[in-house]
Amino acid sequence: MIKVPERIQYSMLDTEIEYLRKQAYEISQCPVRSHDRDYDTCFAATLAGSILEFALVHQGATKNPKEFDITDPDSYAWDVIWDSGKTEVKRKRFLKDDRTQWYSVDDPTYVKTFQKNIRLVDHFVVGDYKVIGSNQYDVQWMLITKVGNDFNRYMKESMYNKGQLVYYHTRDPKCQHLMKEVVYD
Repeated sequence: MIKVPERIQYSMLDTEIEYLRKQAYEISQCPVRSHDRDYDTCFAATLAGSILEFALVHQGATKNPKEFDITDPDSYAWDVIWDSGKTEVKRKRFLKDDRTQWYSVDDPTYVKTFQKNIRLVDHFVVGDYKVIGSNQYDVQWMLITKVGNDFNRYMKESMYNKGQLVYYHTRDPKCQHLMKEVVYD
């Protein structure tokens, strides 16, 4: 069993915000990674993508220490080290009473990257957050699982939506379901 992350309310530290600013600046300056987005747009996307990662860091995880390098998939294929495993962290907006039986990813670029580099990932965790104030977040977790040789049996490209990746977590016996029902405050 993988160590279970806890629900957490936290504020990002100044060093974490500075990390995000640097990352957003680097993305905005790279024609390939920016997709023609300006710094503010890149910062907003970087912040949204990092809230869950930093929630794990506040519980003992370590951010991927490698500087982004397009030639080194180990620098971008996973987000944090959690419970001694390289962990990919994703958001699913379930705090709005989503009762679907699967987790899906619609971004074709992410789908391709994830499938290509899955051998580098040990754990997969899904959570959601609410912004409860200026730089204040309430994070809850939906599921966590080990990514092994049989993970592709449960994470596949959708038969109905080309380019969409679907994880059938209710079929994965290794998946730890962390939330039986959505907790609203």
